[in-house]
Amino acid sequence: MEKPSFSPLIAGTMKWGVWGAQMSQTQMSHYIVHCLSLDIHTFDCAAIYGGYTTEAEFGAAMADVGVERSGFRVISKCGIEYPCAQNPIELKHYDYTYDSILSSVERSLERLRVDILDVLLLHRPSPLLDPEVVAAAIEVLKKNGKIRAFGVSNFSTSTRSLLRKHVVIDVNQIQCSLTHLSPFTDGTLDDHLQNKISTQCWNPLGTVFGNKGEREGRIIEVAATLSKKYGVAVNALCIAWLLKHPARLTPLVGTANATHLSEMAESVHVEMEQIDWFRLYTASTGLDVP
Repeated sequence: MEKPSFSPLIAGTMKWGVWGAQMSQTQMSHYIVHCLSLDIHTFDCAAIYGGYTTEAEFGAAMADVGVERSGFRVISKCGIEYPCAQNPIELKHYDYTYDSILSSVERSLERLRVDILDVLLLHRPSPLLDPEVVAAAIEVLKKNGKIRAFGVSNFSTSTRSLLRKHVVIDVNQIQCSLTHLSPFTDGTLDDHLQNKISTQCWNPLGTVFGNKGEREGRIIEVAATLSKKYGVAVNALCIAWLLKHPARLTPLVGTANATHLSEMAESVHVEMEQIDWFRLYTASTGLDVP
């Protein structure tokens, strides 16, 4: 089965529903249309988003839009058992047993109103993860045409290496931004390049706009100057900084604000000079490179 291609930016749906903007179905449909107009045709979902409600809302909204299935990509994640009204359990925990993976995918397909997931991710690493069990489940899901590709989210290099002995990892979702630099130095991106793993970055703006510390101040000061040079907003500069990396990072943009999304979509047109990349990098670290 051919592996899916992704749009340069991915729209994260976590904050579209009750965990954030609380969009109505009509509002969600309009937002999907806006995403598509910006060439953002890949959407990131997860079973637990909105307490197991957001996938169904997204599926209904996408059905209203009426886009052909070939016109969009959808990612979902499984494995976190989240206590809520839709899942009345006593304790949040992880479940990567064979039956749980298969049943979670079936429920996500039903909620999303699609026949196949473009990518299934394991949402968080579990201390009880059995790579052979996971591999068996993924093999069945691919054989039965339920998923096109497989990946993980928030997994360490060592855990990915263990899992990769039994199953191909196509995608890894990681936290990566100007204020979360560890993937650049801890071997994560080296591993991705070596093993041809697609890198998707959640929280790609980091704390640049959320905190008012010295680090964020330095970044915004440099980015404000560069935004004039490149003719894009500061948030787009932060995204363009990620796009510069040779691992071909794909930022997962979680905003539910149409204006902010339009601004960040301009990042794909920025040809950032290498010295400007390092200007932002050293603004983040507060130090010259050695």
